[in-house]
Amino acid sequence: MCASATGYYGHRGDQVLDEQSPPGRGFLAEVCQELEAAALWYEERQPDLGNDFLDEFERTLRQIVAEQERWRKIRGDNRKL
Repeated sequence: MCASATGYYGHRGDQVLDEQSPPGRGFLAEVCQELEAAALWYEERQPDLGNDFLDEFERTLRQIVAEQERWRKIRGDNRKL
């Protein structure tokens, strides 16, 4: 995900961040960490499987965003996939 660093590190104002900086806090930071952990798990089982997983995740996410009406609402604006 091209913008995953935005969620991983969170909003830190003018603080300069790099790959050694700790993750941010909150839901989006946790999602990014779990996604990265899942990709590493797949990569440990087979070379390039982690990248395949991330590619499929991104493809599915784009489809969900593009076709939101495909899934029925279950509570407020939340939809069942």
